[in-house]
Amino acid sequence: MLNFLVFLAASFHYSLADLKLKRIPSTNSPPMRRLYHLMDYNPVTDQLIIFGGWTSADIVYNDVWVYNLTEGLYHHLVPTNEIAPSNT
Repeated sequence: MLNFLVFLAASFHYSLADLKLKRIPSTNSPPMRRLYHLMDYNPVTDQLIIFGGWTSADIVYNDVWVYNLTEGLYHHLVPTNEIAPSNT
């Protein structure tokens, strides 16, 4: 059961059941280290969705990554169309 996740240079799972922090393994390269990103867990697909963030060197990320917990793989999602302009 996933209870708490922190994404730094690697991803970790904190189990409230045994009060231990464990590294989530990956078989490929993870996204660049970042802070202030958004992350959500999709229990239907058993995936983490990671969006954006920035680094301590003020590099801003506007990307989406998916980590498949079953496969142990990160996937960089690249849009196939352009973003519609804002109406504001």
